[in-house]
Amino acid sequence: MAFLGLDELAIWLIPISVAIFLVQQYAFYLVLLFVFYFVAVRLLENIPLGNLQNRPVVITGCDSGFGFGLSLKCLKNGMPVFSACFDEKGEKGLRAEAKKIPGGDKLLETFVLDVRSDESVNKAREFVEGKIAEKGYKGLWGLVNNAGIGDMRGWDDWQTPAVYQRFWEVNALGVIRTTHAFKHLIKRTKGRIVNVTSITGKVPMPTIGPYSVSKMAVGAYSDIIRAELCQWGIKVSVLEPGFFKTPQANPQASLEDSARVWERTPQNVKDEYGEEYAKWSNHIITDYLEYKCKPGAHLVVEAYYNALTSIFPRGRYQIGYDSIFQFTPFSYLPTRWQDWTFRYYTKYVARPPPTKVVY
Repeated sequence: MAFLGLDELAIWLIPISVAIFLVQQYAFYLVLLFVFYFVAVRLLENIPLGNLQNRPVVITGCDSGFGFGLSLKCLKNGMPVFSACFDEKGEKGLRAEAKKIPGGDKLLETFVLDVRSDESVNKAREFVEGKIAEKGYKGLWGLVNNAGIGDMRGWDDWQTPAVYQRFWEVNALGVIRTTHAFKHLIKRTKGRIVNVTSITGKVPMPTIGPYSVSKMAVGAYSDIIRAELCQWGIKVSVLEPGFFKTPQANPQASLEDSARVWERTPQNVKDEYGEEYAKWSNHIITDYLEYKCKPGAHLVVEAYYNALTSIFPRGRYQIGYDSIFQFTPFSYLPTRWQDWTFRYYTKYVARPPPTKVVY
């Protein structure tokens, strides 16, 4: 084994010693600088744009949840909104709420959109282009890609490639398809594109593999177009919410969904895991949604709105206590530590173990 000589050791120790000395001498000023930067950034982020009445936005996934809430918030603040719903029932529900807002029904345009279909997206583009020309807007100020799915919970052994493809079509390719349809209108205004991923797109979690994979793809795509479209003056933001109580996070629906996933799992895989493990797995997912999902969906709506209307929007918004203080720090841990955490959980907390598992 080779040992460092005094000369080599000095090469390493001198800069380390200097760094320690500087930190000791200037720690107060470093902390002060950090606080000043944090406060300044937050103040800048809260400077709003003006002329909102001439900044139309397209929002997808407006039948319920975040998209529904964001549409109403934009209307309340005088922004023209093109809200995309999955079906006519969603359109009617949103229009009924918009009528309660002074002038809201005049600012709102709704249309049916299936982000999986090129034909549907092209029809939506033609509809929005026509309305923008008719009303004399310069272009489209913002696009919010909110539409998504989050069902089919279960271990990867219980899933199929078709399930992954289904999530890809809606959560990932749906975002790409919709962005391609509308970004030429956003170039005219140097506007905004806002995509929602998830904290599980930063920290992939067991039992929601298809969802995490699709959301990681959205995060990567957002980073790409943020770098590419900045030359057009377009700002791209990503929302990384934690777990909130939404229609997608319904515990009972999740339990029924997980049971269906297990039911169609091949028998040889069922034999590997066992019925008791399946019951535990389904209930642990349900319990997580029941106790970890917190009220506060309005925080996500506020982040969406800030990304659309702030002069200095963030590139990334971590939303919720779990996103900021649990998952984001966890994402910076070494991979070995993350793996150990998940393994510890499945080995000692998860009971009973799979029938044929070997530790």
